[in-house]
Amino acid sequence: MTQALSVNTKLALTIQPIRETQWRIAKNIQLEKSQRKYVPSVEKLQREQIFQGDGTKKPFAIYGVWLDASTIIGVFTIEKMQDGYMWLGGLQIDQQWQGHGFARRVLEGLIRHVIDHPELKGMKLDVFEENTPVYDFYRRLGFEEIEIYYTQRGDKLCRLQLSREHMSP
Repeated sequence: MTQALSVNTKLALTIQPIRETQWRIAKNIQLEKSQRKYVPSVEKLQREQIFQGDGTKKPFAIYGVWLDASTIIGVFTIEKMQDGYMWLGGLQIDQQWQGHGFARRVLEGLIRHVIDHPELKGMKLDVFEENTPVYDFYRRLGFEEIEIYYTQRGDKLCRLQLSREHMSP
């Protein structure tokens, strides 16, 4: 997914890869304090995108969520996995833009992308079990829990999946 996606809304959202010249403004995205432990910062996403353990570039792309093509209000990562699913990571909307349905509109655009690309089987992501509002958000969109595991700190993570056959445009 290297092209920009348009999400049909009253306020136009554009989803496109973050260019090198946009990192400075993307780093201004701020989350509510209670959310910060669940989502990697934009700087951490950038560091992880640039290098993995063996020094090679990681195979995921970082996308910006732009409001009216001028204001970045969020970011997320996507990666095509070997099992044919699209991995969604780090979806975050700036605290001043939360509560307006932007994350839902991003997900709807990504679902349309999967529907339009038959080589993709669906989407997967991880969410902390204790992050109840976000867990419930994904479940309302049709994601199903397929695995539970624990981080090194002992936090419970739930792997969620939305398969192509459960998607509707």
